[in-house]
Amino acid sequence: MSDRANKYFESFAYLEAIKLYEILWQKDSLNDSHAKRLAISYRMVNNPEQSEHWYARVVYSSSVEIEDFFHYAKVLQSNKKYREAQIWMDRYLESNSKTMRNTIDPVYIQDLLKDSIRYRVQAIKANSEASDFGVSFYENQLVFSSAREIRTVIKRNFKWNNQNYLRLYEAKVEADGELNEIQPFSDKLATNYHDGPVCFNEEGDEMFLTRNHIANSKRIKRNQEGIVSIKLYHSKKEGHKWSEPELLPFNIEGYSTGHPSLSFDAKSLYFISDRPGGFGGTDLYVCHRDENGWGEAENLGSQINTFENEMFPFITQTQNLYFASKGHPGLGGLDLFSIDLKQKGSSIVNLGYPVNTSKDDFGLILKYGKGYFASNRLKGESFDDIYKFSIESKLIKGQVFHDVKDEILGNTLVTLNDENGHPIETVKTGENGRFKFFVRGGQMYKIRSVKENYIDGEAIIAASLLKDKTECHTQIYQTTDNTLVLEGLVVVKEGQSPIEGLIISVFDEQTKERFELRSNWEGKFSCKLKRETLYRLEYLKAGFMSKYDLINTYKLLGNKFEIRKEFDRL
Repeated sequence: MSDRANKYFESFAYLEAIKLYEILWQKDSLNDSHAKRLAISYRMVNNPEQSEHWYARVVYSSSVEIEDFFHYAKVLQSNKKYREAQIWMDRYLESNSKTMRNTIDPVYIQDLLKDSIRYRVQAIKANSEASDFGVSFYENQLVFSSAREIRTVIKRNFKWNNQNYLRLYEAKVEADGELNEIQPFSDKLATNYHDGPVCFNEEGDEMFLTRNHIANSKRIKRNQEGIVSIKLYHSKKEGHKWSEPELLPFNIEGYSTGHPSLSFDAKSLYFISDRPGGFGGTDLYVCHRDENGWGEAENLGSQINTFENEMFPFITQTQNLYFASKGHPGLGGLDLFSIDLKQKGSSIVNLGYPVNTSKDDFGLILKYGKGYFASNRLKGESFDDIYKFSIESKLIKGQVFHDVKDEILGNTLVTLNDENGHPIETVKTGENGRFKFFVRGGQMYKIRSVKENYIDGEAIIAASLLKDKTECHTQIYQTTDNTLVLEGLVVVKEGQSPIEGLIISVFDEQTKERFELRSNWEGKFSCKLKRETLYRLEYLKAGFMSKYDLINTYKLLGNKFEIRKEFDRL
């Protein structure tokens, strides 16, 4: 039985292997090898609850390896045990100083769970008992991949999770976002293995298709980890039929390329690949085409790609890229992220709860504030459902800085104004200078930051900056207000009546510059002075004793210097 279990495990038939290893464990509960293979098998079929149970044994066994700490931390995270996950992840990081992986931060996770009112999320009614995901816009319909039951003479199952192979389906979209009239997309395009995900151009006459790669031997290919190789194909619509899909030139033999998303102008194709030269797992790439055809595949870089898997890209008309990742900090499993590719210095945004959960959330598409994504949050394992969602409010996040020192400027008053300058909301930042506002979008917003002894700062959030986004980030810079105002009052000593017309001569002792002021009917005068300067003031008016002052503005705090002088009559 042990040989059969090992054979199933090594051929990636994990569900079959689990059945036998469970029996073997009951007979020999001291066998660390069986426990480890159960932990791995349950992880590979996406069952974190059972995987946690077995990894809890593995990490205390004599055969434990450093990588087991990492996998134990990740399944704990998927099971919402964030504090425990942090402990084991930190233990992994301490044991592997060269890793590019991130720690698990429970405080950050709690922040992601806070703003649940931003989205409305609901599973569609048309989900099957099997896996449904990989949604794509197609004309006024949707196309998606599904392992739902179909009647065939020969039944073929994917041994990894014992589900049917994926087929493409099309559906009519109702006014409430539900899917209706679901039917196979194209019998001509169906293969005996996985078909999908796909994407289309705006006209709906060009398709990019993910398929299992079938070698000349008519057998699918797997890599060393048991992952079946996928490739990208291209097909054109000829009348009402699709042409035979052809391999795209930037596929690489022996490596996977798939999960396409085409830009609005149809000149750039985003996709995933595990080809050499990446950062680990599957990375996101882009390939551009012109009149001469497709160029070279370009890795999207280390800001987007991590040591883990990045998958299911979706590019919007406004160049916002949505994707799923296990490598960026999140709630657990695959989380959904976005980044604005057209804005230099843009940061990665985790979409937060309830779009993201501790399970796998992926394959998001978005148009006009509404869209779809897939998740296994309800059924678990490899049983994914399609969810519809709408963005109810958008989040503007920001931070205030000193523009010269580039230091955080805390304890500022930040006001959100509408496009006409009318205030909507005011918040006071803490020491970290951070602020956030929830907005509906559809207009320009002006954000003003105010702090004593600083010139007001302002940021403009254009309406286009919020389009096809769930949130945007901004920074406000304020500079120290070096303006120093001298305000003076001159009065008669006896009776304290104001002196009008008294001349005040102001001398700059450094530059020898001189200017004159004259008191008004209230006995008041004012002027601007430079900082870090020594001034000499002389007061003159016929009938009064003359006087003089020295004013030193070195290290003078505040923006106002007040002086009051009393004069004796002659």
